[in-house]
Amino acid sequence: MSKIMPSMPYTVVLWLSFLISTAQAAIMQGSYAQLGSRLWLLELNLINSNDALPLEHFSLYFPENEFGALQLRASPAGWDTLAISRDLGLPAPGLFDSVVLNRTFAVASGGHQDGFSLMVDYLGPTRPGALRFDILDAQYRAVFSGDLTPSYITPSVPEPAMPLMLIAGLALVLARRNIWRKPLAVALVVGSVSGCGNPDTNTPADPAARELLATMETGTGIGTVDIAPPGAGLTALSKLREERISRLEFRYIYKVTIKNGNSALNDVQIHLTSVGEGSKIEDGLAVAGNVASGITQELNDTITITHDRSKPFNASALHWTISAAPVGALGQLDHGVSMAGIDHDGNGVRDDIDRVVTELFTDPGIRSAATEVARQLQKAAVAAITADQARTTQIALERAASCVASRSRDYARINNTLMAATFNTDLRLQALTRYMTALEGVSLPAIPLSGACQQEELP
Repeated sequence: MSKIMPSMPYTVVLWLSFLISTAQAAIMQGSYAQLGSRLWLLELNLINSNDALPLEHFSLYFPENEFGALQLRASPAGWDTLAISRDLGLPAPGLFDSVVLNRTFAVASGGHQDGFSLMVDYLGPTRPGALRFDILDAQYRAVFSGDLTPSYITPSVPEPAMPLMLIAGLALVLARRNIWRKPLAVALVVGSVSGCGNPDTNTPADPAARELLATMETGTGIGTVDIAPPGAGLTALSKLREERISRLEFRYIYKVTIKNGNSALNDVQIHLTSVGEGSKIEDGLAVAGNVASGITQELNDTITITHDRSKPFNASALHWTISAAPVGALGQLDHGVSMAGIDHDGNGVRDDIDRVVTELFTDPGIRSAATEVARQLQKAAVAAITADQARTTQIALERAASCVASRSRDYARINNTLMAATFNTDLRLQALTRYMTALEGVSLPAIPLSGACQQEELP
């Protein structure tokens, strides 16, 4: 900018600065009226100041750490308005959004539009204040941003139960959908409230009011890691930024944090494989590179999803896999043509699998249980050919796997790792297929965790 401005006439610079400062300039006034210790009524007035272009679309944001549920109360004719409560799973602020149904309702230069109002659940210690708003263009880009100018009024004296009457009819819908949409003018809630309670208490007696005032119960989560090297997992999903791509759809960019177990991993990749309703995977791969043993590390690489804010984000629906090039014993498995491999000590476990167990599992109890799983998997590979043989082997295998489960919360990955290491060639995979075929239609007893590590015979 310093290289351009000296060559421009001073009056031109002033004129350009004036245009930049006034283009899409807007003022939003907000009038708060307290209805209870946490319930507030907010009425809005949008003003198009100076010579700005017509205002057709705005969004007002309610920080998720300060506001709980939002509920639309009124919208002027010609405006399509919605209110969406915060979503702690993303996390994302509450959103109050309104757009003209056609351009004849736009706020012209020097004009204003009032008639917007909503109920808010304020979680802060004092009273709600300024809020950020955006003026948006047809591509949902913010062309102007400002802060709501707050004022405070004392509401006209209603009957004590009025706040609850206003919210009772809509609270159940809001609780189910987390969104209340109202395309045209004012609608009043008409209904009766049983057990009116005191509107100045934090916990109203009315159940509908309690539902409205209830904060969202789910925090940011990471979902489920389905496949990973033993001891490796994800500990955090941290939002880096968000971008708006349509009226209700936002793009979210996250960093992930990996926690590694006792073995160093090379060429680690984290894959987001599935998400819940309303979400889509845009970039589900985060590359971690080499990860040392025993560390927790936030990755520089990111994953990206898009989410429709009209639907609550379901963090529990996220599913992940963690892949890595094997190192240590896992990187030195026997890939020979022999089905049985080499078992020098005759313990019924291939020597290369013995080394995996010794390297990965330092706890003696887990190590012995894992060895038993490996022994039964080896039997499945080389011995089980009839239905009776397969049944006997499967009972022993399930008992050993249950023993692992009784001793380690990481049991699924331990058992899956031993399965993958045992059936690590095409020939051994064919043996696994034969084994599973032999088990078809075979009745198997339930194996309880209690006593699973004992070696008594089961029926």
